[in-house]
Amino acid sequence: MTFGLALGGLLGGYLAWKLGVALGPGSNIIATAKSVRSAVPSTARWR
Repeated sequence: MTFGLALGGLLGGYLAWKLGVALGPGSNIIATAKSVRSAVPSTARWR
């Protein structure tokens, strides 16, 4: 049972990591952050 839980935890972590890489930002994180920031109205930044 312990082996199954450990294996399941590792497999779940690996799948979550791969999903995050697939859905996450591209390789240029700074450009992505700047584009998101410019999309937010200036009045909403300080709330």
